[in-house]
Amino acid sequence: MLSCRPLYDWILGEEILEAEEKGKKGIIIPDLSQMSFQRFKVLRVGSGRPILDGKLLPLEVRPGDTVLVRSDILKSKGIAIRHDGRLVTLFKEELVIAIEEES
Repeated sequence: MLSCRPLYDWILGEEILEAEEKGKKGIIIPDLSQMSFQRFKVLRVGSGRPILDGKLLPLEVRPGDTVLVRSDILKSKGIAIRHDGRLVTLFKEELVIAIEEES
C-alpha cells in the first residue's frame, strides 16, 4: 500500500491509460470528450470535508472506485507525484464528476 495518506477531501488516484481501458466494461466516452476527462483508479481517500461545526463530511468516493475527473481543471488543481516509480495524482473530491458503476 502507498505510504502517502491524503488529508481531508483529497484523493490519491492513478490515471487509467487508454491501453488499460480496452475490454473493460463501464461507461463509454465519445472520442471528442476524451480530451476533457481523465479516468482514475482511486487508491486512497482523506477522512472527509471539514464543515462549519468542525465535523467532517465523509467522501462519496472510496478506494477502488474508478472516477472521471475534468482534465482542464486537474491541470491547475491536481498535484502529480512519483511514488515507487508510479505516477499518481492528488486531487480534491470536488473535481470528480462521476463514479463508474458496474451494470
